[in-house]
Amino acid sequence: MEKSNVTRIALITWSSIFVMGYMNGFARATASDTLGALVTPQTGNVIAIGENLADGNMANLTWNLTLFLGFIIGVILPLFLANIMKNKTTQFIFNWTIFALPYALYPFYASAISKPVAFLILGIASGLGLGFFRQIYHLDINNAMATGNVRFLGIWFGEAFLKRSRTDKKEVFTFCIFFICVFLFGLGAFLARLADGGQPVAGLSLAHLLLIVFCIIPYFFAPKNLVAAKV
Repeated sequence: MEKSNVTRIALITWSSIFVMGYMNGFARATASDTLGALVTPQTGNVIAIGENLADGNMANLTWNLTLFLGFIIGVILPLFLANIMKNKTTQFIFNWTIFALPYALYPFYASAISKPVAFLILGIASGLGLGFFRQIYHLDINNAMATGNVRFLGIWFGEAFLKRSRTDKKEVFTFCIFFICVFLFGLGAFLARLADGGQPVAGLSLAHLLLIVFCIIPYFFAPKNLVAAKV
């Protein structure tokens, strides 16, 4: 693959990390009365399913089950959608649109449908993002949550700065990649905290407008002649 395409894919994946970080923060803001309301990390969501089932809290259990179902559907879909178009640039535009559009338009439709259904849509979008956009240079990145990236941030910090007397440029570069991943995920959640959750169209916050910008930018970096990634 051409170096320019590798860089484009990295920028796209970083954009997806910011978007998913934002939506996790946004989910907490709009569903603060529920357990496990994060959109992408399913570990906490599965724990919450068990807790709410034990407590007989059917309202919160509905949230958790719809998130779980949506995420599973979203992860499965790329298996069938990743190679449906011969033109790989068009394929990317399709992939990014079905991932980002539900996030960008959330304030427009959230007030018109029930919150569990809205979160089902967000769960599907998150699964799609995990299936389509997780490649940064030579690394396979988890763009849907920060746990693994924080782990590798520590590992590569040790490899680059502590393990050897002379640092290796590739190891420093890899550390920087994971630093950016963690930073962007946290930045997205930070900005979501500043946004007013669940506001109607007229109440779009500056933070959500920035999210929309991040949803648009990758279209300008659409890889050329990209071979569809294996999922």
